[in-house]
Amino acid sequence: MEVGFTFCLGKTTVYPVWTGIGAVGAVLVGIFFITTLILSIIGLKVLA
Repeated sequence: MEVGFTFCLGKTTVYPVWTGIGAVGAVLVGIFFITTLILSIIGLKVLA
C-alpha cells in the first residue's frame, strides 16, 4: 500500500498525512476513554 500511496502523493506528503491520521486516531481514543470514565463515575453515583 505504501508504494501506491507514495506514488500518488509523493514522499514529501506521505509522512505528514500518516502523522495526521495517527494524531486524529489518538485524539479519538482519548475522547472515548474520557467519556467512558465520566459515564462510569455518573453510573456509580446513580447506583450508590
